[in-house]
Amino acid sequence: MMVYLFEFSGNSLDTQQTQLPNIIEMKSADDGKKLQIVLEKWQTANSRLKLIDAYSGTEQVIDQAKEVSGMTTVEIATKDGWYDVAFVDAGNGNNFLRRYAGHLENGKISKSDPAIGLEYDAKKRAYIGMVA
Repeated sequence: MMVYLFEFSGNSLDTQQTQLPNIIEMKSADDGKKLQIVLEKWQTANSRLKLIDAYSGTEQVIDQAKEVSGMTTVEIATKDGWYDVAFVDAGNGNNFLRRYAGHLENGKISKSDPAIGLEYDAKKRAYIGMVA
């Protein structure tokens, strides 16, 4: 069984937002302990996205200007295979959002989502009360 949530927002008529990247691939790494995310090459004035991990509250700026291959790959640690990440435009105050949440299955017995019952702060893109 596959469990996941996608949340998207933005303006398809905003040229800055239409130039931001799409996720090409998301896959399990290190037997579900990490989520590997591959983003397509993108063209923006600042060429930076901010990745926010909702479980830890950590933020990471992804700067494509430093990439040579044309694609950008990032890895984040999961919480027992669970992930909840948001990508927002790091340089502009627009409403661009790409949020992906779910569980990586590895065929082993797993635990329930550690964020069950916690409130999600849509501004900070993190769970209130979640310990890193």
